[in-house]
Amino acid sequence: MSTDIDEAAGDALGLPFTRPIVRQITEELFHRQSQWKSGALVERVVQLHRERAGLTASNPGFTVRRVLADLRDDGLLTAAGHGWWRWTGSSEEGHPNPEETETNATASIDEALDDLAPAIRPEREVGTGRECVYLYFNPNDRELAELKGRDVWECKIGHTGSSDAIPRILGQGVRTALSRLPTVGLVLRTDDSAALEKVLHNSLRLIEAEVPDSPGVEWFITSPARVEAWYAIFQNALAAIGKSSPNLD
Repeated sequence: MSTDIDEAAGDALGLPFTRPIVRQITEELFHRQSQWKSGALVERVVQLHRERAGLTASNPGFTVRRVLADLRDDGLLTAAGHGWWRWTGSSEEGHPNPEETETNATASIDEALDDLAPAIRPEREVGTGRECVYLYFNPNDRELAELKGRDVWECKIGHTGSSDAIPRILGQGVRTALSRLPTVGLVLRTDDSAALEKVLHNSLRLIEAEVPDSPGVEWFITSPARVEAWYAIFQNALAAIGKSSPNLD
């Protein structure tokens, strides 16, 4: 038996996972159930979108997070607690709760948004070691490069003494500095991330791949594929130079 939600989306087959479509599904779900845990809501929105033959989204949590913020700004949702959202607009479930205070709602909003913040996962990880060199970029830059037929774009290359590069990247303020969450295109694992980063930076400077007028010294015109190819050749060079010298006696 089909649900009202499924019937309402009968004309939405094959549509992308965009904010207007996600908002429609989200509002329908809140009309059926007035309170949702953010993680469960994301899963249900994605499930319904797929059941309607909608196109797959690479980062659905980010889009749902934006929609929830829109609904909150429109006065239709409030953060009921850590990771919980409650419908306060007109719905089959009732009307806004007059006892909901502005102070409590404001204190809970950031917690709910943080709970929904999508996890960032590297697209590629190579090598071994307790530290890593990472490469990330604004996904808009890669999309633009591909549209123009280029295979390089602006990438930031840094290092961390940790085995997990994500906290280091998020700690650089990318949530507010970039219009979208960054794509971590490559992580190179090593036991000496500072040395590996230095030789990689210097190699890119030798080919004048620095980003002109960049506010930092870690931005280069390159790509994960090119850096990974360089890394493979560099590892072979290290193996060659590290071989035992022939017996000259």
